[in-house]
Amino acid sequence: KHSIVVGYFGHLTDAWFDWSLLLNLASKTKNYKYEIIGYGEPAWVRQKLVDFENISFIGKVHPSELHSYASNWTVGLIPFVESELSKSVDPIKIYEYLYFGLRVVVTGIEHLDDYPNTFFSEKSAIKETLLRAVESAIDPDNLNDFLEETTWSARFDQLMMLSEEKSGIFSLYEK
Repeated sequence: KHSIVVGYFGHLTDAWFDWSLLLNLASKTKNYKYEIIGYGEPAWVRQKLVDFENISFIGKVHPSELHSYASNWTVGLIPFVESELSKSVDPIKIYEYLYFGLRVVVTGIEHLDDYPNTFFSEKSAIKETLLRAVESAIDPDNLNDFLEETTWSARFDQLMMLSEEKSGIFSLYEK
């Protein structure tokens, strides 16, 4: 039985999900279990996964059931390929992982490193970053404050406040 479970949920295209990173990491951390939830994985991945006893490919799961998996995870993983797209995305899964009380290890999206319980890693240091995340403590107060500040409602309020401080909504588009 694996005491450390690392999980991911979301779309699995190799255009942004870094399968080679995951497979390499799983081969170096055989004492960890990896649970992968989602769809859109390439055919070559399905063939490769049979070689890994510590990776469970679960497939599609209804969103209302994600908590039953994530409640057993130690770390949520966001192994994104570094690209122009990844430099500008704000994936909803980071907020979901944090809401579930997980530590998060992310690649390809460096600006998420400022988020609580979140560890950005270069590909070359992923194993060490994962170990650091596993051993880290969670600060629930900091996490709760962050989650309250990042709801859709809170973001809308911030946007409205900004537009009122300036000369209306058009000021958001000024250079």
